[in-house]
Formats: sequence, C-alpha cells, structure tokens
Amino acid sequence: PKPTLKQRKVIIEILPRHCPRRL
Repeated sequence: PKPTLKQRKVIIEILPRHCPRRL
C-alpha cells in the first residue's frame, strides 16, 4: 500500500533523523 499524505508527512519528519542526507 502506498503511504498516505499524512503518513508521508510523518515519514518526512522522521526520515531526516535517520538519513539527514535525504533532506
């Protein structure tokens, strides 16, 4: 299942902590 916009927002906020290079 594709992540919803709300989930994406959370992923975008959590992902940078794990991969700051993506930001």
